Amino acid sequence: MHRRFEISTIYPVILRVPPAGTLLKGRSRVKALGCYARQSLRVSGERSGFHPGALLKGTAGEPLPYKGVHWSISHKPEFVAGVVAHAPAGIDIERIKPVSRNLFDKILTPDEFACFERTDRVQAFFRTFTAKEAVLKSRGVGLAGLSKVRVAAAPTSTVTCLEYQGCVCAVTHFWVDGHIASVVSDGSDVVWECVECC
Repeated sequence: MHRRFEISTIYPVILRVPPAGTLLKGRSRVKALGCYARQSLRVSGERSGFHPGALLKGTAGEPLPYKGVHWSISHKPEFVAGVVAHAPAGIDIERIKPVSRNLFDKILTPDEFACFERTDRVQAFFRTFTAKEAVLKSRGVGLAGLSKVRVAAAPTSTVTCLEYQGCVCAVTHFWVDGHIASVVSDGSDVVWECVECC
């Protein structure tokens, strides 16, 4: 069943990589994860009725919109994520694990960490890291721009607001089996879906 696309709603999709896919190594793994990520995009498009069409990339490898449809993907060995949207899109997924003090301090300043009331360090770190990466993806910028993105607020346990180049971007989070996914929502309702690979 196709839903009519509504500008006020985006449908990010997390797809669980099948067991055979998690055992692959090297280029075979990268190729398979890319195929699974494109499958998550197709499902996101089916949910919204807004299809990504050709998956074009710019000279730096950034996703380019096609006929007004923006897209973004992310992948880890166990899960991939994808989203299509009417506006610049950014999504990231990461496995939650312990982080060193040095890495924590590189990603979060003390002022940024203070925005996360009653949130432990690891959760705050991964909310921040995935949110920053999603914002940079939505702007077509790589991790080189990480130092220019700042947490402005964390109003709820599922929303983090970041400032980048004078604009505030809202990011919505979703947790699944030891992973966190984050998508730039910027005023849109977000309907997450976690699916098995077909």
